Amino acid sequence: MRIAASFALLAGCGILLGGCDVLFQLQDVKPQAIDAPAIDAALPDTPPIPPMHCTLPAAWDPSMIGAGTFYTVDASLTSAVFEDNGRIYYTPAGTTQKTVELFASISGLRAPRLAPSGNELLLAWNQPVCCSIVSSTRDGAGTWSTPAPITVQNIVIDSYEVPGVPSAGNGAKRRMVVTNATNDEFFELREDEAGWTLVFNYRAITLGMSAITDANLSPDGYRMYFGGVRMGQTSQRVFMIDRTDLTKAFDRANVIQVRDTAQSVQNVRTPYVSDDCASLWYSLGSSTTATVYKAVPQ
Repeated sequence: MRIAASFALLAGCGILLGGCDVLFQLQDVKPQAIDAPAIDAALPDTPPIPPMHCTLPAAWDPSMIGAGTFYTVDASLTSAVFEDNGRIYYTPAGTTQKTVELFASISGLRAPRLAPSGNELLLAWNQPVCCSIVSSTRDGAGTWSTPAPITVQNIVIDSYEVPGVPSAGNGAKRRMVVTNATNDEFFELREDEAGWTLVFNYRAITLGMSAITDANLSPDGYRMYFGGVRMGQTSQRVFMIDRTDLTKAFDRANVIQVRDTAQSVQNVRTPYVSDDCASLWYSLGSSTTATVYKAVPQ
C-alpha cells in the first residue's frame, strides 16, 4: 500500500449478483453506484461510555469446524461468512455449510469480513481494475446489494490489502484496520463524512513482531486481534492488544498472546474473539487449503 494525498477509490461498479438460496433473497441488479450510509459529522472519535472488556481465559480448547478461511462472525454469533476455493459463503455461525453462495458471478472478490451488525460485508476486490475494498449491505428483506468500492482517503489500495472486521461505532465513528501482509503492515482507518481516513500506521516492528497479518477490531474498537510472529520466535500465533483511547494508537507494550495448542501451524488467519470471551474463531493453513477452528475456554 502506498500513502497518497486524498485518494478516492471508484464510486461504483457494474456487476451482477449470482443466484442464491431464497432465504437470503439475492437478486440480479443493474450496474449502479451505491451510496454508503450517511455518516454523522457530529459523531465523536470516542464513544461516550468507556469499554468494559471481558477477560481472556488462560487457554483455549480448539475444535475443527470445516474447510475454509477468512471466517468471521457477527456480534450476535448468529451469522458467519467465509471463503473457500475462491468462493464466498454466508452461513449460520459455527458451521461451514455451502448452501448459500454470495456473488457467484463476480470474479476477483476475496477476504470477506462480516461487520458486527451482520448486515454489511467488506471484501477485497481486484477487478475490473486494481484494486479496491468493497462493501455490500443486506436490507431487511435479506437482499445483499451490489458490492461497491468504499472511498479511502490518504492511501492507495493495491492487490495485497485486505479489510478487517470494523468496529460497530456505538455512538462514535467506526474504525477498520486494513492489512498488507506482504509488507507486514496495518493501516487503521476512521470512517468520516468524506470516506475512510488513515489515522494510524503500524509496522510489525511497531508492535514488537517480526510478522503480522489479518487484524480485526472488536465492536467498540478498543481491542484488536491479529495473527503474527513475535520477535525471536518462529511460529505464527494469535495476538490481542487493548487500548483505552480511540484517539491513540495501539501500543506494543499491551500485546499479549492468545494461547491454545493448535497454533503451531503457520498462516493463522482472521482471528476473532466474541465479546463475552466465550469463543475464539480462526483458520489455519494457506489461502487455498485451510481449516476453520472454533475454540472455547479450557
